[in-house]
Amino acid sequence: MGTSSSSEDNNHQHIFIFVHGFGSSGHRHGLYMKKLFRDHFGDNGFKFVISKANTGYTPAETLFRTSLGVRSGGEAFARELEQILNKYSSATELSIIGSSLGGLYSRYAIGKLFGSESEWDHISLINFVALASPFLGLRCLSDVGLYSYVVPSVKDLLLNDEEHILLQLTQGIYIDGLKKFERCICYSPVLDDGTVAYETASMSYFNEYANMDNDTTTCICREYFRSIEGWTNRENRYFDDDPKADIIQNMIDNLSFIRWEFIDVALQHRALAVLSEGYETSREVIQNLVHKLDH
Repeated sequence: MGTSSSSEDNNHQHIFIFVHGFGSSGHRHGLYMKKLFRDHFGDNGFKFVISKANTGYTPAETLFRTSLGVRSGGEAFARELEQILNKYSSATELSIIGSSLGGLYSRYAIGKLFGSESEWDHISLINFVALASPFLGLRCLSDVGLYSYVVPSVKDLLLNDEEHILLQLTQGIYIDGLKKFERCICYSPVLDDGTVAYETASMSYFNEYANMDNDTTTCICREYFRSIEGWTNRENRYFDDDPKADIIQNMIDNLSFIRWEFIDVALQHRALAVLSEGYETSREVIQNLVHKLDH
């Protein structure tokens, strides 16, 4: 069961942490997810925490903090995660739900705290969930213009940073930490809004839904595990002509060692990354997720 618990008298045994992405809408998103998770699981044996590591006192400050780069945001969340684990020291299980850039912050922190032997080895890593996270960056998929030169986070996502932080997240302690989770689940937006496209969120070579219209009765298109052929068939790669194609391919190869559960969703990135109250599609996605984590 994805949310296993023992008979110990411990009200905060399993911690769920919600990590927002770029910009200023994350807190609203986290509140709604926290509410529906609590409605489903209850408080007995669970603790639900909204990450504030990259949240400012104003929307402008949050925008600034999330623009400082993947490493900066990841370090901030790693410090916060350590504080959370110290605060709830009796907890034995951890799940992390990262939205958009928050998925990359989460992977960074996971590597830092769990990628090698540490004081947190008694914590069982249960679920890592990514909602519309740009795992392969934004090269060939998004036109961000001048932002690529002045915003560190965008520079990272375009693979124009000197250290190639996105590639690093698929290697060493970062991939070792991710492998320790019982389940890694990836929700991908199949409708392109010019930001985080399906290919990068699902670690795919092309968007098989490119000609799909938005007239669907449910926003959940497909749930599956990818076959070996799906990872290794390199025909029609969206990045074939890109000078950094080798880096993107290397990231895909490294990420293929994780047993991902994929859920393709008929939403744009903005709608999947910020699941807001008042939208039936947001409720549908969250309910799909909580039921999946409860089995």
